Amino acid sequence: MARYFKIDGKKARSAISNGVYLYFTIITKPVSFRKKVFVFDSETFNLITELKSITAAIDYAKVNCYTMKHLLDSNKPHNGIIFS
Repeated sequence: MARYFKIDGKKARSAISNGVYLYFTIITKPVSFRKKVFVFDSETFNLITELKSITAAIDYAKVNCYTMKHLLDSNKPHNGIIFS
């Protein structure tokens, strides 16, 4: 954010904590990208693979961040696999 707006890091941190900078509303992602994700088969519930991060899971499922958050919260199958 500091690079994008060309501002000091302290101003960027305070803007993130407030959620507003100038006339922009700042939305932070509530997803930790260092969380392990387990991939299960939706029919047999066998472990397919263990992914080391949310980013790897997003690439594996070919979905965006918000869809992945929904899949992790709901435990609903996506293309025959469940993310947990």
